[in-house]
Amino acid sequence: MHNTLSTKLLTELPLSMALYDEHQTILWANKAYTKMTGLPLEEIIGMKCHAPWGFTATCPHCPITEAMEKNGMVQADLTLDNQPEWCHARLGCRIKTSMVKDDAGKPIAIMAVFLDLADHILRQRRQDKTVAAFTRLLDYATSHNSMNDLLQEFLDEAETLTESEIGFYHFVGQDQATITLQVWSTRTHKICKAPGAGQHYPVEQAGVWVECIHKGSPVIHNDYLSLPHRKGLPAGHTAVIRELVVPVIRNGKIVAVLGVGNKKQDYDEQDVRVVEQLADMLWETVVRKKAEEENEKLQTRYAQAQRTELVGRLAGGIAHDFNNMLGIIIGHTDLALEIQNPPEGLKKDLLEIRNAAERSAGLTRQLLAFARQQTIAPQTLHLNAAIQQMLSMLRRLIGEDIELLWLPGPHLGFVKIDPSQLDQILANLCVNARDAIQSTGRITIETGNVSLDEHYCSHNPEFRQGDYVMLAVSDNGCGISKEALYHIFEPFFTTKKEGQGTGLGLATIYGIIKQNNGFIHVYSEPEMGSTFRIYFPREDKMNAEKKPSPATAAAGERKTILLVEDEISMLNLCTRMLKSLGYQVLSAGTPREALSCSGSFPGRIDLVVSDVVMPDMNGRELATLLEQERPDLKVLFMSGYTANVIAHHGILKEGIHFLQKPFSRQELNAKIQEILM
Repeated sequence: MHNTLSTKLLTELPLSMALYDEHQTILWANKAYTKMTGLPLEEIIGMKCHAPWGFTATCPHCPITEAMEKNGMVQADLTLDNQPEWCHARLGCRIKTSMVKDDAGKPIAIMAVFLDLADHILRQRRQDKTVAAFTRLLDYATSHNSMNDLLQEFLDEAETLTESEIGFYHFVGQDQATITLQVWSTRTHKICKAPGAGQHYPVEQAGVWVECIHKGSPVIHNDYLSLPHRKGLPAGHTAVIRELVVPVIRNGKIVAVLGVGNKKQDYDEQDVRVVEQLADMLWETVVRKKAEEENEKLQTRYAQAQRTELVGRLAGGIAHDFNNMLGIIIGHTDLALEIQNPPEGLKKDLLEIRNAAERSAGLTRQLLAFARQQTIAPQTLHLNAAIQQMLSMLRRLIGEDIELLWLPGPHLGFVKIDPSQLDQILANLCVNARDAIQSTGRITIETGNVSLDEHYCSHNPEFRQGDYVMLAVSDNGCGISKEALYHIFEPFFTTKKEGQGTGLGLATIYGIIKQNNGFIHVYSEPEMGSTFRIYFPREDKMNAEKKPSPATAAAGERKTILLVEDEISMLNLCTRMLKSLGYQVLSAGTPREALSCSGSFPGRIDLVVSDVVMPDMNGRELATLLEQERPDLKVLFMSGYTANVIAHHGILKEGIHFLQKPFSRQELNAKIQEILM
């Protein structure tokens, strides 16, 4: 038989082969078979088919026996899945058997060809492991919100799947010139002592691993130490032996880089495919998470806006009546204080009443400021000069134990804001900073010009593109917890003890800033202090025109005022106040009555002082009708209600005079003198 076969050819063939008789005894085998089994040919000849593989009995469903029984060709895979005794080290083998016949067609032997399934099984196992890992990562991404935790989990899985020891993830800037180390794998954190997350540097300064950015494709360095163009590693960085880095490309730009390193064997194309799939899946998850976070922020802002609007309506609703009552208290107190030589005890009581009423009026103004509904008179200001004038007052406010550091920015732009609102912002922030400092400490006020571009704002949704003047107030106090930071701008939220604050301070600041088209950013960590940065739109030029100071003339001689007020107590009070100042007063309790007075009065009416919110028609409508009859008539509006009734978005229009209730007799006189001068 051997003479009829091309024995030499079969012996040298790299495909493993053997011949068996009808008793499953090995008659012949080639070199590839001996290499596959690890036994010399002289030992193999005469063995049963299972013996070279280390088995004690014939395999169930032996393909050699089946080939003989079927008198044809049989194929079978022998693996751990179907052969309990199969050698673990070999993983698996595919056998193809066929009957060898003589010229007369009589079976004389069985030929078996063996294929090693180790590589196939390893690939399949790796693929199954990868699929399981991806499924686990998807579940993890669904149940975890922290971006860094998500990135780290993916990196840890990339290490496991590629049998690596280090892993890193970088974001790449839109300019493709800068990179930011976002996170290391858990294992890398333990073995690498170099500076970690947050490192921001140019691509050109990075090592050879950024070749993937230059090439736009994965990079493998299986002999890192031999690379002539490699750069030195940062101090404390673990040694690099091998590395695989893949870029994530979206819309033609590299947006991120995922890398692994120090696998004990060389990285191969299968490693590349696994890491690429992980990197792509991770990026899509990051994008989705960012979208979810942004949507959550929008929902939070919307809910906060709704709460703000509701409280704002409450503030506006109570302001009118409350300020009327306070005005009556203040006005009557002023009139009582005009009594010649009042008893000292009575005068002291009246002053206490007046002080309490003024404090109540201040609280009402805070409510309206929070609701962005108080009347303001914006001016173009140089912020440094305005703050400089407040420093003495602020130092007295915070006390001697706390240092106040003033760092004015050079060449500062101008801002447009009501000066009293600026005072309120600084006072509130400095008081909060003082309360956050346990004993001694420092409060820092600084200013500067800031330009925010589209790229910066795209990564910081709370910021808006444009040129701004920045005002920052920082302290080294106890800081703000993450939970409290979420609520600090909500009305009536406070971390102070009962009786130590209304919780309107930061809500008021927030309302003022929004009213002036600015925005605020807060950074704080417990025990690390806080920084409040406020951004106001930068004005190009200073409005040099200054309004003349109101005259201090005390007399209202020969001036006639038409007073219109639907609150009888307030009408009577204002009438007395105006008459005591020397004015001739025509009093009207309704707009219709005011029109009748104007029509029947034969003389000149110099000024109409009118409430804004009244039955039948408002003050603006009344003034329009009166001006038709008396074109030279001047008008002063007064109200305890929200100013947006008479001015768009709460800002006074040019030429409209307004007096916020409650007011004193002196304030009323000063405003009238300003208008009539």
